[in-house]
Amino acid sequence: MEKFDEIDIKILGELIKESNISIPKLSERISINSSVVYSRINRLIRKGFIKKYTLEVDENLLDWAPLCVFTVDLVKDPDAGIPEKKA
Repeated sequence: MEKFDEIDIKILGELIKESNISIPKLSERISINSSVVYSRINRLIRKGFIKKYTLEVDENLLDWAPLCVFTVDLVKDPDAGIPEKKA
């Protein structure tokens, strides 16, 4: 298991609360040097503790229509899995 300490826990805790916090503000909140915070965040990303950054948009405020996403499974044989028509 990867080394994970109290500083990492503090950083993740603050990022969970406010993911777009600046490095200087984060370092001030947890009383850790900015360069240490920056390198720790990069290490957490590299090691997979932070997988991605996400964004949630309020579509109602943007007046956007709902979006639907569909998936289609393609098969090699075009007749495979298609039932015969009954007369």
